[in-house]
Amino acid sequence: MAPTKAAKRCLAPVGPTRDDALLDLWRERPGPVGTHVLQASYVNLRMAGYPLSATEAPEVVSDCLAWEVVVTGGSSVIKATLFEERFSLPFWDAMIVVAANPAGADVLLSEDLSHGQRYGEVVARNPSAGL
Repeated sequence: MAPTKAAKRCLAPVGPTRDDALLDLWRERPGPVGTHVLQASYVNLRMAGYPLSATEAPEVVSDCLAWEVVVTGGSSVIKATLFEERFSLPFWDAMIVVAANPAGADVLLSEDLSHGQRYGEVVARNPSAGL
């Protein structure tokens, strides 16, 4: 399944390397996405930067449900506070790390985390810096 028009619009690629990496990820779906990321994505899609309609935004989130969805709950929040403290991460970034660990991911693609840094069981890789 290819990304919807709305999803392509939200990926906002900034160059051929990132473009290829994002399209490969979209096609292969090799990893998980946390429920908190789906929630934040919907909210961001509806805000001024994009803004997508109340019909388009759920389509993008629905496309993301083809990935393995990791449910983040109360215990995830507590674990994230520990990662926040240990690695000096913003809380939302710590939540992403917490969701990646139990899903068995060994690589976490992020433009916000330090490229090459190990966070528990996962290593952060910036797709713009090359994998």
